[in-house]
Amino acid sequence: MYNEYAKLALDGIQKGAFLSVSNDIDNIMTISWGNLGFMWRKPIITIMVRYSRFTYEMLEKSKEFTLSIPLKDTLKKELSICGTTSGRDSDKWETTGLTKVKAQKVNSPLVGECDIHFECKIIGTLPMTEGMLNMDLNEQFYSNGDYHVFYYGEILGTYIKEEKEL
Repeated sequence: MYNEYAKLALDGIQKGAFLSVSNDIDNIMTISWGNLGFMWRKPIITIMVRYSRFTYEMLEKSKEFTLSIPLKDTLKKELSICGTTSGRDSDKWETTGLTKVKAQKVNSPLVGECDIHFECKIIGTLPMTEGMLNMDLNEQFYSNGDYHVFYYGEILGTYIKEEKEL
């Protein structure tokens, strides 16, 4: 069962997932890169966020996040808005009309319309630098020098809608 749900989650992340962070305000952004696995004897999700993103500032303070993954293609508009609008400039929750659901283990909300949810506590970070990548990747993804930070989130809770709903 784990492998089936892990595949669903990883396939969903590639299509777009919602990363939510909460401090004084709640913010949400779209991600489509991530890893799911085990490190340090713990279940881990690795997310990558660019230094230039408002979410980066919030993650540095909150040290926790949620990841909500839609498995159907019904949230394309919302994913687009959350991937192209900054939380510095607007409340993306309000703009998209997405439903905030209280998480059980962290302060960041879950997205009610999604099918798979992860609640995570950040237990490690790794700043990306130019020397970490081969030149092709550097030129393709970081020609402007706006690198990512890797956040290693210990999975504290995982929830999936009942299969009949999927």
